[in-house]
Amino acid sequence: MEVEVIQKLIKLRLAVYLQGVECGLWQSLEENGAQVMLEYIFPKTGRIAYYNLLMETVKSAHKDYVPVGEYSLFKLPVQYEAEVLNYLKSQTNNDLWVIPEDKMSYLDSLCTVDCQPVLNPVNLGGLKDAGLDTILSLCAFHYRTIFQQGTNSYPYFG
Repeated sequence: MEVEVIQKLIKLRLAVYLQGVECGLWQSLEENGAQVMLEYIFPKTGRIAYYNLLMETVKSAHKDYVPVGEYSLFKLPVQYEAEVLNYLKSQTNNDLWVIPEDKMSYLDSLCTVDCQPVLNPVNLGGLKDAGLDTILSLCAFHYRTIFQQGTNSYPYFG
């Protein structure tokens, strides 16, 4: 996976998490001081532990919308997740964790593929057919729709 795609994936995941917290779709980890606590307990890997906790929090909110055996923004094939984790381990740059204040505008900027909004969970097709970069743009579009219109159009793919 290209570094730019990995960075886009991480930032998109963070933006969706934060906007979902604002919309009340999942619990805020910040309310419980999870990031500070994990960085205290695990001084070298606290951020990665926080990232993994964030991923599990959002994944659990998706379990009713994403069919078993399918992938989502928060559950990619193992080899992709391994690449992301290896990238995170190699980074000391804090810019990766900075998401613009206006998360909806950030999602808008990632919506480079035009499609129709739907009300229910939506199958985006095959990862191998579309490519991860296109899948991420489609995910940004559908999450933006969820946050704007209150739909359950959680995107998933095979």
